[in-house]
Amino acid sequence: MSAHSPGVGSQLESTGLAHQMAVTADYLMVWVVWFLWVVSFGFAWIHGTWLLWGLVATSISGIAMLTTRVSPGSVTTRLVMATALMLYAALLIDQAHGVVETHFGIFALLAFLLYYRDWRPVVVGAAVIAAHHVFFYLLQAQGAPVYVFEHTGMPMMVVVHAAYVVVETVVLVRMAVGLRQEMAGSVALAALGAGVDRDKEINLDPERVSGAGAAGQGVAEFLEQISGAIKQAATVVVSIREAATTMARASGEMVVIRDHQQGDVERVVELVGHMDVVAHEVSEKSQTLSAKAGESAKAAMDAEQLIRGTSESIDRLVGSVEQTARQMGDLETATERIDSIVDMIGGIAKQTNLLALNASIEAARAGDAGRSFAVVAQEVRRLSESTQSFAGEIQTVVSSLRAAAVGAKSISEQSRSEAEDGGRQMRHAWEQFQAVAAGLPQFAASMLSLTEAMRRQQSLMQSITQRMAESSRYLEQSSGTVGEIRQSGASLEAMSSRLYASVERFRRGGQRFVEE
Repeated sequence: MSAHSPGVGSQLESTGLAHQMAVTADYLMVWVVWFLWVVSFGFAWIHGTWLLWGLVATSISGIAMLTTRVSPGSVTTRLVMATALMLYAALLIDQAHGVVETHFGIFALLAFLLYYRDWRPVVVGAAVIAAHHVFFYLLQAQGAPVYVFEHTGMPMMVVVHAAYVVVETVVLVRMAVGLRQEMAGSVALAALGAGVDRDKEINLDPERVSGAGAAGQGVAEFLEQISGAIKQAATVVVSIREAATTMARASGEMVVIRDHQQGDVERVVELVGHMDVVAHEVSEKSQTLSAKAGESAKAAMDAEQLIRGTSESIDRLVGSVEQTARQMGDLETATERIDSIVDMIGGIAKQTNLLALNASIEAARAGDAGRSFAVVAQEVRRLSESTQSFAGEIQTVVSSLRAAAVGAKSISEQSRSEAEDGGRQMRHAWEQFQAVAAGLPQFAASMLSLTEAMRRQQSLMQSITQRMAESSRYLEQSSGTVGEIRQSGASLEAMSSRLYASVERFRRGGQRFVEE
């Protein structure tokens, strides 16, 4: 579409920049017409054409200024200005009585109309001045008081001037079209700034400028490329924003996890420290128990030997008691022979006294288990002493001796039974001591193994404590790293938010490049 087409013309007229440029040109032309009014005043001063100056020149300038005030920047004002300039050219020619040099003003004033960047004022101005030349030349030729040239009878001069005007008009129209296209490009570029609304949004819609000629097409293609780049940037910005958000959230979670891990490590170190103390105490106590178990094993062996000796003594005591019982039986059956065997009884009493003494000794060795035997031994000893003391009285107390012999036999039987029970108990105690003594070395070995295990566990606890301390230091070091990551994530999130807000301003028509 050409720049002088109605569509583009109306589009440019509706833009603020084109209207502002037209208004500026209108005000400039107002200054020009008033300058021409001053020139007309000078011509009136020279040639005495005050009526033309006062009536025609003032009317032209007044109408031009009024039109500018009423409708600044409009096409009508432009056409009125073109007509006013050509009327001033005709007025100055008439005031100068058709001097050829005044015709130069036509070409200059037509060139002034190029400032509008519109071919229509140029064509209207050329038509007005052409009509003036033809119509006023005919009037001048008929003797009317008007001037186009200094002399009549110069129709070829009219043709020459017309040809110059046509040529200039064609050139100016072509230049106006080119300038119009350049202005369309400027308007298209200005439309980019106009795309920023009150909410600071930037509209990159190429349709807004694609109809503004070749320049508009170039701008539209440029906007297409920018739109593609912004779209890709929007995708990247959204990804960066999501990544920054994820990074910030992950760094926050890392801080929480690191705090939990730090607390767990501190608790593990504390627990391992308690376990180390307990293991040390268990090691010391197990070592003590192992030593005690060794001592107990040795004492058990000594007690085993003592019990064995006591058991053998009790066995001998049982034999002695049985022998005493037999002797008491013999004493009962031989009481009638007491008189003849007093010496034998005395010897037996001495032997019995010795046996009782031995029994007392063995009973004392037996401890609590031999008390009853000690009592029996004491009674036997007492009996033997009585036998010795009353040996001389045996014959007088035969009946008493027989009764004593019967009692002694009964006591001997009872003592033998109790001695056998004591022997059995001693053997049972011996067996139990053997079992205990047999288990004590194994218990001592177990305590030594436990001590060694506690020492290894204590060494392991110390190693764990060192590792936990190293882990705690690593966590403390990672705390700074996590803090830096968290700060970087927050900074990246803030920058991505600002970048997102910047990209969010761009849109293509009613479509945004990023969604909320």
